[in-house]
Amino acid sequence: NWNQLVVDSAAIVLGAALRVTGRQADAEDVAQEVFCEAIQKWRHSPELVTLQLLRTIAVRRALDAVRKRTRFVNDTELTDLVCSNPSGDQVVQH
Repeated sequence: NWNQLVVDSAAIVLGAALRVTGRQADAEDVAQEVFCEAIQKWRHSPELVTLQLLRTIAVRRALDAVRKRTRFVNDTELTDLVCSNPSGDQVVQH
């Protein structure tokens, strides 16, 4: 049943997400996304929702989270560089 699958796989999903993201809070967010996505699949085809599928979804969502975080950091760094330009010679629109 669904509840048993969650109990049996929660640590594995969280661990996979943590290994990729390196941050507990991000890993917990990813785990929540994984189970939200998985329950939709479970409702249609419960036999397809396996521990391997949950781990795969966790790694993919964790990679998405890292990409998003990296993109945000890069955008922030660019904004900081533009805003800290004391000469005011060049304005970069982002």
